Amino acid sequence: MNKKMCVTLILLLLVSFTACTRKHTRTASSPSQEKDAAQEACEYAAGAYKHLQKGEFDMVIQDASEAIRLAPPEACASVAYYVRAYAFHKKGNYDQAIGDATEAIRLVPDGNKVLVDAYRVRALSYLVKKDYERAIEDATTEIQLYPDDEAAWGAYCLRSMACEEKEEYDKALEDISKAIAVKPDDAGAYNTRAWLYAHFLKKDFDRAVEDANRAIELNPNEAAYYDTRGWAYLGIGDYNNATEDFSKALQLDPDLTESKEGLEKIREAQAAAPKEKDK
Repeated sequence: MNKKMCVTLILLLLVSFTACTRKHTRTASSPSQEKDAAQEACEYAAGAYKHLQKGEFDMVIQDASEAIRLAPPEACASVAYYVRAYAFHKKGNYDQAIGDATEAIRLVPDGNKVLVDAYRVRALSYLVKKDYERAIEDATTEIQLYPDDEAAWGAYCLRSMACEEKEEYDKALEDISKAIAVKPDDAGAYNTRAWLYAHFLKKDFDRAVEDANRAIELNPNEAAYYDTRGWAYLGIGDYNNATEDFSKALQLDPDLTESKEGLEKIREAQAAAPKEKDK
């Protein structure tokens, strides 16, 4: 998967989750009353969510599994399945993530934003598994559910990634441009579009430089953005600016292979230049 695609495809976590846990909180007037299964399930789900925030994915799976065991379908089961799907995805267990996300989608009430989060996890897992058609299908559903908010931004980014992998570059460009329209301060989306212009779409290096400039303006500390602009300058034949950008990228990330390759191409081009003149 192209590392230059949207740098921060963040899964949206969960306005509806808070409402779910509050709904089943024990009241102060009955402190000795035995917890019912739904309340206990939501407390386990709340614990899973806290572990998720800390990146403790094994504990997420443990607590979410207990919530699922205890919860009646109308309680916190959909949230628990979603949170566990997220943890499975982060651990690289993509088939399990898809299974749990599918169950969350089945159980979640209409209008609950857990639904779009579940579609996101499933789409990302399909993407990693190179099942691009299903990734596109789920991203499209996300967009249809929430066409104008940040959920749509992530879905457009994801769908752009899938289209690039399918070599449908015009569609990839269209979607990443829509992502920028929804969230115009996202540096990663500008970098993605710059990369598409520089490498796939008629080698439009001037537009690539323009978008990379905007990405760097928004986030001047990301090595990949200088690397993208370096390749655009290299395409134009501006070796001085390309060298400067590749060097800056390597200053920020000494292991960035693409920038090392870019500097090597410049050296090769400059070494070949005198030979061309002698012909």
